Amino acid sequence: MKKLLVATLAIMLVACGGESDSENESFDAPINQDLKRGTTEPAITTINETVQDGDSIALNQKFSGSVATNGDFRVSFTAAESGLVVVKLTGNGGDLDLDVYGLSDSVDQESVSLSSNEIVVFRATQGNDYRVRIEEWSGEASGSYTLTIAAANRVTLGMSSNEYLTEVSGTEEETCDGRTDEESFTSYDIINPTGGYFASLSGYRSDFTAVNGNTIQVSASDRESGDGWSESSSMSASITLNPSTGSISINSTGNYEYSESGYSESCTYSSTASGSIVL
Repeated sequence: MKKLLVATLAIMLVACGGESDSENESFDAPINQDLKRGTTEPAITTINETVQDGDSIALNQKFSGSVATNGDFRVSFTAAESGLVVVKLTGNGGDLDLDVYGLSDSVDQESVSLSSNEIVVFRATQGNDYRVRIEEWSGEASGSYTLTIAAANRVTLGMSSNEYLTEVSGTEEETCDGRTDEESFTSYDIINPTGGYFASLSGYRSDFTAVNGNTIQVSASDRESGDGWSESSSMSASITLNPSTGSISINSTGNYEYSESGYSESCTYSSTASGSIVL
């Protein structure tokens, strides 16, 4: 199981086979419609020439290519202006993953679903350089794809009318067998208040388990085992959403245990983040 931070912990548990502890609930307070920005897609230019590994492309462009089995492909992007950027990968064959990281700042976002359809959103800073990497993970087949880099908008992201994009930043503390690490992060996720769920940008979904006023509860658990091994995980999160301003705060805790042939590992997690609806 690939770990995601804060709001996506519940999503990953459900995606890996975990179950929410109750049927999903909806958030009844109406969301301020002025928060629904980026409702039109910018004009996107298709690059018809072959894009080579290491080439640079610009905002609001897309191109097609392929990645060899167990291979990767990189392009660079320089932000002409500051703002949210969406990088969208649509592919077939293999298992393509997507990673975007800053060459001039601390941006580091990835999308690692089991398909070749991945989406990353990040906040670019004018003049800074970013590297986009496509990587084939299945080891079974090469993957053909189309990559789009655009100013973030609801159309490119494929969002429904009741979905909103959230941006939160915070810290996560992880303790494994007495060893504690802490890291800062920024996460982008989809929330559907009336539909009663969170979803990762690559489509994994976790339902609300309880709603009390502006506070949403999410909880999930997962247990798997095989020949000589077993693992279990659980999490709970409390999310506060202001329907007028779009501000959001998330507090979550979780644990993970794994054992195999005399080896065992036990970890606990806690995280706190805050931010807002951005699209």
